[in-house]
Amino acid sequence: MMKPDWEDLTNCERILAKAMVPLADDLRLLDLEHLVAVGSQRKSGNVESLISSSIEFAFQPGTIQFVRISGVDLAWDRRPRLSIDLELRHSEINVYFRLHLESLTAAVEIDYLRFSNPSPVALVNTAKLANCLAAVRKTHLSTYELNHSEIAGGANT
Repeated sequence: MMKPDWEDLTNCERILAKAMVPLADDLRLLDLEHLVAVGSQRKSGNVESLISSSIEFAFQPGTIQFVRISGVDLAWDRRPRLSIDLELRHSEINVYFRLHLESLTAAVEIDYLRFSNPSPVALVNTAKLANCLAAVRKTHLSTYELNHSEIAGGANT
């Protein structure tokens, strides 16, 4: 496993976050109450099907995998927040990450990042991640406006 320094990890999260914009936008079309209710009943097959459909809209089959709903934050004093664990599988890169969704914002938090042939130069690894994400995106999203919704790297938005 690559142990990137803080700046490298932040850059990777930023790149991954930009790639997740179409997925985050599509997931916001789902009924949050339904996701929370079904997820809390441990009927993960239903949730997996809904989330996987959104993933298939944005990414090539088998490249981004739904792992689980890892958190739901429903508090009176703030907006609801849904956290989804995902995995990016590619021949050169494997990334486990968390997509945090709120009504208007989203964030990405990388839990695990492994390059099959890591470079000692951090910028090379970051470029590999960017190229990998470009390769696994559906072509109809190649011109998708990245500023369409606000999304940020890192756990805090």
